[in-house]
Amino acid sequence: MNDVLKNVLCGTPQMTQRQDKEKPANPSLACWQVWEEVDPRSSRQVVVVKIVNEAGVNRAQIRCIKPMNGRFTWARVDRFNGKRGGYKFVRQMTERDF
Repeated sequence: MNDVLKNVLCGTPQMTQRQDKEKPANPSLACWQVWEEVDPRSSRQVVVVKIVNEAGVNRAQIRCIKPMNGRFTWARVDRFNGKRGGYKFVRQMTERDF
């Protein structure tokens, strides 16, 4: 197999690195992280308050911070994946945010 065909089929290392830069991996879910809805129609940001496992289902209690209504809700942990219908990571809160 020639090198050009191999690069087309398998991808070059440069292509892989470029793709990694475009979509950074989401960190594992932890308390006091700020996440934003992926849906482009919404600009809602939430902060993870606590993570619980009830009856075999992992859920995260979240608090809405943008818009600042302070409403507490629950979300499945698998929604924090950066994909459509879920949440993407924004930042880790610091002490000055409290």
